[in-house]
Amino acid sequence: MHQLLDDNRVEGEWFYDKDDMLVERMLPMMNLLGAKEIEIEGAEDTYTKNILKKESKSKSTSNQALLGKISSLLDEPLRANIRKGGPTFFSDKTNLTYYIGYRKSGNHNVDIGRSKEIYGELSSFLEEQGYDVEQHARGYAIINGKSIEELADLINITESSFNTG
Repeated sequence: MHQLLDDNRVEGEWFYDKDDMLVERMLPMMNLLGAKEIEIEGAEDTYTKNILKKESKSKSTSNQALLGKISSLLDEPLRANIRKGGPTFFSDKTNLTYYIGYRKSGNHNVDIGRSKEIYGELSSFLEEQGYDVEQHARGYAIINGKSIEELADLINITESSFNTG
């Protein structure tokens, strides 16, 4: 595990999560090993609570800004809200949901909900547009590491040119 994360090592057992991807990088290995999440005792101290509160506020502010920036770049307005993982956009036209995964690095992810049944057609369409599409274990489309402008373009192209019916 240390070799896998060596590019993020700060010192000893400490790692810097500059791209907000360490957990996602570790999950497949942890699942393979049968690891279980544990609660760390003593995480209720004032210092930890303050750090978590600051991080939560910072993430909320970042998610709101991301929602606003993407919304301003969309050709047609979509219904939008903010969930725990980030902004979400829903299209009545295509019946797709765009779940934006905020990343501190600025290279955000999008999971396209309600795309399991049309994954083949959608992935072919998006790959023709130059996007690298992956399929989540649950079957929906995922595009990783995109800027705000690229995410808005992806949504605009899908909404204007992809036929879901």
